[in-house]
Amino acid sequence: MVQTERQRKQELWEQRIEDHRKSSMLSQAWCELNGFKYNELRYRLRKQNTSKKLGGPEPPKTSWPGLAEGGGLSVRVGKTSIDVLPGFDPNLLRQIVELLSSC
Repeated sequence: MVQTERQRKQELWEQRIEDHRKSSMLSQAWCELNGFKYNELRYRLRKQNTSKKLGGPEPPKTSWPGLAEGGGLSVRVGKTSIDVLPGFDPNLLRQIVELLSSC
């Protein structure tokens, strides 16, 4: 089987990432020692982590007991209270809670 340039590069970076992890060195120090750009290593680590997540098992579903029975849920963040009803958007709720937590 003939490997493409992309496959060779990917395997090369997988080996480099393994070497980096075995070294127990900080990423920047490892890059300086081995002549790589720190941003390139960060990109490759993110890319590898993303591909592993895509191929891995699905995370467990979040259970919202009060909502399952058709009821509501009241979430308090500081002085603010948010009523969460069935059919809510979890991402929107997360963004609102993060925003309120930063105030």
